Amino acid sequence: MTSGVISVGMTLRGVGVGLNTVRITALGTGTGGVGTYTIANALATSTGIGSSTITAVADNNSLLGTNALKIYSSRKSGISGRRNQLRQGDSIGSLEVYGTHTNNATITTPNAHRSRIYWTATENYTSTTGGSQFVLTTVTPGTNTEATRMTADSSKVSFTAPVQLPAYAATALQAITGAVGYMAAVSDNGGKLAYWDTTNNRWSYVIDGTAV
Repeated sequence: MTSGVISVGMTLRGVGVGLNTVRITALGTGTGGVGTYTIANALATSTGIGSSTITAVADNNSLLGTNALKIYSSRKSGISGRRNQLRQGDSIGSLEVYGTHTNNATITTPNAHRSRIYWTATENYTSTTGGSQFVLTTVTPGTNTEATRMTADSSKVSFTAPVQLPAYAATALQAITGAVGYMAAVSDNGGKLAYWDTTNNRWSYVIDGTAV
């Protein structure tokens, strides 16, 4: 071992080690340095890996994705420890931020200064159905009023404010290889919209299909 500290959850990389296939799951005689460690890939342990340089890297997803923020939502049933199914229109969960507007104030959560993202049920939940809707809100500058900016469900994504596309000069845009669905504004041609034209393999203007 030449440098660094080994810890549980790291993945190994090197010759004969597939990307994200071998993971350290427990300490053996090693506690961060030279020693033995338990790894998760049975194939690697049974076949062995020849002598080579191995690098241990942090895995930000953690061993089982346990660093996710999870919200479990339901309706109260009136019985301790039991819950009822969600119904259409119920809140599934939200992330809210509040801004204090007075110096030396106590910590409060005034809805008038709230921005949030939240999810609601779009149908009654069963074992096979669970439609949801995602909403993003912000406070309009110069006011203390929360307003919906974006709503997304299974059929569409709706915006209540203009959508700003990336802008490039024509020569800069020509140097970019796009893909189906790519769009941009051409800043040195009146801000005209262009799309990646898969038929001609180039950027073309939306208004008339001519090349950028």
